[in-house]
Amino acid sequence: MANYTITRHTEPSHVYGCTNFSTFQQVGQIAEDGGALDSTVVWDIKANPGYTLDLSNFDIAGTRGTSVPDDGQNKYREALPGSSPYSLWLPILGAHMEQISSVLIRIVFHLAPNAAAGIVGNTFQMPNGDVQTQVKIEGCADVAGEGVNIRFVKNCIDSVTVVEIDKELDGFLIHEQISSTIDQISGTLESTSISASTSGADLFIGTYTVTAATGKAFAAMPILSSITQDYYYTTTYKTAINHNDDGQVFINQITYSIYKYN
Repeated sequence: MANYTITRHTEPSHVYGCTNFSTFQQVGQIAEDGGALDSTVVWDIKANPGYTLDLSNFDIAGTRGTSVPDDGQNKYREALPGSSPYSLWLPILGAHMEQISSVLIRIVFHLAPNAAAGIVGNTFQMPNGDVQTQVKIEGCADVAGEGVNIRFVKNCIDSVTVVEIDKELDGFLIHEQISSTIDQISGTLESTSISASTSGADLFIGTYTVTAATGKAFAAMPILSSITQDYYYTTTYKTAINHNDDGQVFINQITYSIYKYN
């Protein structure tokens, strides 16, 4: 199952046929930007709810790259010579695929040469008769990332708490201070390919640090409770020596490093 749809990116100035995949054109019209016969035909690949799209997972059968290199956000393609039926793309000379967002890839098919995309060939002119062509787009969607929503509730308001997030996850997770006693980490983890291996290291989410007030120490060990079965934590302590009490060591800070099982 593809888990995405492909639709024509329609424009108000165009006159379409029985479907948005066709247009009415007159004999002799020449493909040009903004002309009666536009030099481009634009399609949108849209992810279904719960899925994301990555340009690296998509390509067009029977094509090769142009003189313009792909850059991760863009792909440029022209038909392979002799690769029937895709060598019979006429009137299409090539295509530019662009990653618009995590749920949208836009494909621009060119009916005229385009130097910016490295597409060459003869500009299409509408003949005396209908023109049909077929392009095979190949690709798969990814399962959307898993949501994360972790709340930290303090029951001791005279301590100082610090919430941090792994820097590599800054683009996916955010930290919010909901109130003076509640902090929250929320967001969506990176998408996971349907065919991707589930092996690998557990994912570091962030840290939650509890620090005793200046000159104070914890009378009892702070406890982080209600962690679900999908998560676990490790602890790191900071201590201080009370020189007025026979050198007794007290804990004055504890940091919980939170991980999600892979």
